[in-house]
Amino acid sequence: MKRLFLVPLVLLTLALAQAGQAIEAPPYFGGLRIEVTNQLALASNAVPRSTSLILALKKALRTIDTANPTNLVKDAKSLSLLASTLNRTVLSNLFDLHLQGLADLYVDDFTVLEDELSDRLALTYPSRSHTAALKSLGRMLAALQVGSTNVNTTKATRSIYRAGTNFSLALKQVARAEAALAPASRIIARVTGAAPSSTFRTSGLSISNPTENNFNLIGVHASLNGHIVSFTLYGVNDGTSTVPITEGSLLAGTLHPRSFSENITGTATVTRIPGLNTLYGTFTFTAVDEDNPAASATITGTFFGTYL
Repeated sequence: MKRLFLVPLVLLTLALAQAGQAIEAPPYFGGLRIEVTNQLALASNAVPRSTSLILALKKALRTIDTANPTNLVKDAKSLSLLASTLNRTVLSNLFDLHLQGLADLYVDDFTVLEDELSDRLALTYPSRSHTAALKSLGRMLAALQVGSTNVNTTKATRSIYRAGTNFSLALKQVARAEAALAPASRIIARVTGAAPSSTFRTSGLSISNPTENNFNLIGVHASLNGHIVSFTLYGVNDGTSTVPITEGSLLAGTLHPRSFSENITGTATVTRIPGLNTLYGTFTFTAVDEDNPAASATITGTFFGTYL
């Protein structure tokens, strides 16, 4: 196949594209448009003419000219279409240089947007929308990772567009999470082992914060045969962390209470939201009956509450 471009023209247009991308706003297609336009002119005057190349270049030009500069997700779809179209032509190596640069720009932009959404989500209470948004943001980051590392620009840009669709979904989910009300402050737990097996919800949850990263939790299940459960979390950082439980107790029953408060072992996965003075998470610990070292109980559950 006859080569349809001159080396000086390639170097000039590539330099213009790179310079344009440095100052352009989305969709960043200015430099690529110059290249496509120049190659279309060369292809239209070449002898013999390549009809398939001319059609592909015209299709790419239409895609560029119909891009929406106010919608990054739609622009990412346009980029994916451009990569699919141009990488099928005999000039794929030339256009690949432009597409790699564009992919990097879109990955950077979407990474900033993901950071902003993650920061917003970190200030919301646990809810179904919160959980859904976490999953969407996780898929978005995974897609961006592929977009930034895959040397095949067709696959890379397709993955970037997939990141964009997950961003759109996460944006709605974060907004719903921000509107969600705080759950009731309480512990929901299940007791197994030597204590009578039961599942219960405390009528509230008291959280004290004696030192900056340590918290004491206590919840009371107010009933004829209720329980009182308490445990201490040490070394709780902002965000989500897993910490050991080495202090805690279960006072099982009120008529004939049994105290399980010895040899405490367990863990908690806890999320701390400093801006809302909120703690929530899951926990499990095992405690030995203080009057019967051979008997133990395991308490597993979830908690949500606020602290001063």
